[in-house]
Amino acid sequence: MLQRRYRALAAVITALLEGPDPGNHEAIVAAIYRDLVPAGRLAMAVPGVLARVHDLGSLERMGVAVDPGLAREVLAEVGDWVIRLSDPVPGA
Repeated sequence: MLQRRYRALAAVITALLEGPDPGNHEAIVAAIYRDLVPAGRLAMAVPGVLARVHDLGSLERMGVAVDPGLAREVLAEVGDWVIRLSDPVPGA
């Protein structure tokens, strides 16, 4: 579940970029801080959410137990951002 949500958030962030898909987490982060945040095209809160879901997904892949409450909180936050960033007309 964490990996799916990570991919969904990464996809909507990538859709905001001009040019090819950055391809990996590090390149997406670079594009966020180089292109999107300075231009005001992405809220500063989003990279933190992306980092948290990435980190928790990494723990999950390594077999480290992730606190269910923390996972639910992060998944909800990711879901909210995916919806917000996917909505071409916020508040419509």
